[in-house]
Amino acid sequence: MRNNKKHSSHSHHNHGDMDHSKHDHNEMEHHGGHHDHHAGHDHSGHAGHEHHHHGDFKGLFLKSLPIGIIIMILSPMMGISLPFQLTFQYSDILVVLLSTILFIYGGKPFYMGAIDEFKEKAPGMMALVTLGISVSYFYSVYAVIARYVTGEHVMDFFFEFSSLILIMLLGHWIEMKAIGEAGDAQKALAELVPKDAHVVLEDDSIETRPVADLRVGDLIRVQAGENVPADGTIQRGESRVNEALLTGESKPIEKNPGVM
Repeated sequence: MRNNKKHSSHSHHNHGDMDHSKHDHNEMEHHGGHHDHHAGHDHSGHAGHEHHHHGDFKGLFLKSLPIGIIIMILSPMMGISLPFQLTFQYSDILVVLLSTILFIYGGKPFYMGAIDEFKEKAPGMMALVTLGISVSYFYSVYAVIARYVTGEHVMDFFFEFSSLILIMLLGHWIEMKAIGEAGDAQKALAELVPKDAHVVLEDDSIETRPVADLRVGDLIRVQAGENVPADGTIQRGESRVNEALLTGESKPIEKNPGVM
């Protein structure tokens, strides 16, 4: 098998009775180094990063949930009066205090994310969420103060404020969980890459060599059940290769001499 292109997915194919293959040194050397770095840095590092943030959003959501529920019970949704009374004297003061706690604690990741976005001069979703949370909170505090000062009813938005924070925390928790599962799947996939190849020497003896050390013109033997270590052209032998990871085809593809 003569290697003429870079394709890390070939490393995951199951192989049958194929005997020998030739490899392109430049592509293989680069392919091997890239693959080691990708497996060691992107996946494991990302998995730890994901676990940290996944745990943060989960904890923030679960701790903020009871506070948010109390706020929503004591605050009418969009000013709509319910047929039964859920408030009591100075309950709006309690709502302000609970909302302040939720604003500081539950909203922290969004404020920090917004600060980072503005530092990078690329405001995005975190900035928008922070804007929505801040406007609804500060206006609602103003509405409560205005009711006590003027005696007139001014509608607040504490219900919408608390529901927004809870929904965003839940959404980010689910997102981080999905990213972590995808990272784990990629890491498991990377572990299928062979670390060594069986190189056939001029006297037909076999030398086990790290994949990253393969050179142009190396002839390697891929035995039944082994994964193909790199792209190349088949020189001798035949086999059936599972290319589902590349093409989605579930049936093994027959490979003969001269085929890449």
